[in-house]
Amino acid sequence: MSEIWLRLAGVVGAAAVGLAWAWVARRRAATRPRKVRMPGLGPGVFLFTSETCESCTPAREAVARHLGSDGFREIVWEQEPAMFDRYAVARVPTVVRLDAEGNGVAFEGVPDRTTLDRIGGP
Repeated sequence: MSEIWLRLAGVVGAAAVGLAWAWVARRRAATRPRKVRMPGLGPGVFLFTSETCESCTPAREAVARHLGSDGFREIVWEQEPAMFDRYAVARVPTVVRLDAEGNGVAFEGVPDRTTLDRIGGP
């Protein structure tokens, strides 16, 4: 009987390690910038959100504190779903910084201090 419990503990332990690794990998991926090309939006900072997204409110507040309420444009999925399709934005919140040619970087998730520094300032 104790051998069964030992095996069960091993399986549960392995599953816990796997879940922890996946969680850490996802958090790291969210703060890593990825290069994007979004012609037609113009230069600036854009925040892609959804009305049903729980993380979007803290993301909006963080970006607004960093850039000011007029320092970025929010694009809401329920209001402009075609923008999400056109620019292949699959997750919210996503913060994008673009140059005049539409080249830039995107960050997924609620931006931390490092991400906000990468986005730049007013």
